[in-house]
Parts: sequence; C-alpha cells; structure tokens
Amino acid sequence: MTQINRFKLKDIVFYPVKRRYSLKGRDLFREIFTKGKRFKGKGIHLLLLPCPGVTQSAKNTEEEKSVFNTVNEIKIGITIQKRFGKAHVRNKAKRIIRALCSEMLEDMLRGFHIIIRPNDEFKNMKYEEQKNELRRLLHKAGIL
Repeated sequence: MTQINRFKLKDIVFYPVKRRYSLKGRDLFREIFTKGKRFKGKGIHLLLLPCPGVTQSAKNTEEEKSVFNTVNEIKIGITIQKRFGKAHVRNKAKRIIRALCSEMLEDMLRGFHIIIRPNDEFKNMKYEEQKNELRRLLHKAGIL
C-alpha cells in the first residue's frame, strides 16, 4: 500500500480575499456596470464605484477592521464571460485574481466597489505581468 503525502493546514500559509471583501448582489453589480468608472488595461478591465458618503482617504486602520463597520470597506467582484474558456479555465483565472487582490489589499484605499473583468489576453500573460497590470490599473484608478 502506498502512502499519500498530506499537507497540514498549519504548514500552508493562506492569504485569501475574505468573504467580507466580496461584492454581492445583482443590483449592486448592475449599478456598478451602469454608473461606475471604467479603466482598461492589457488583459484586464476594471470598473470602480465609490461608496456614497465615504471619504476615500481612509487606509486600513484598526478602527476599520471592526466587523460591524462595513461602510468604509472595499468590495471586490470578479466577472468572467463564458467565452473566456471552459469552467476550469475561468476558475483558475478567478483564483489568480483573488491571489493578486489579497497581496494588494492592505495598500488599497477603502470605500470602493470594484469589479475586475479579465479578457482573453489575461490567459496568455505570466503571473508577474498580470500582477503589474492590475497594480497599474489600480494606481490609475487612484486606489493604490
């Protein structure tokens, strides 16, 4: 009988984009698509809508980390069209984008709703190119 190597969770470090940062709701997505500001880059499109009545100068402070204070939160949604590829290709792209966002989350300004839409060029880009392009778009949008 062969023995399977298993990883323990304590051996692996996860920095996921937490559920509290997920953009939820069909109406909210629709509002961002209609009223949001658009930024296009190589392989990635970014849609951005500031939360109403929020100052965008707020950084990630202890006060904002409260579970009950969601007004100054940043919400991130990822949308991918079916023509992007089969389900496993779309899921891989979403995992990559979540990983990129989790790396940059600490530096992002709060009080924004963001939708990230990769296109066909995104599949052919290397991870560093994807990271640099997303960072460039977030700088252009004024979030980083």
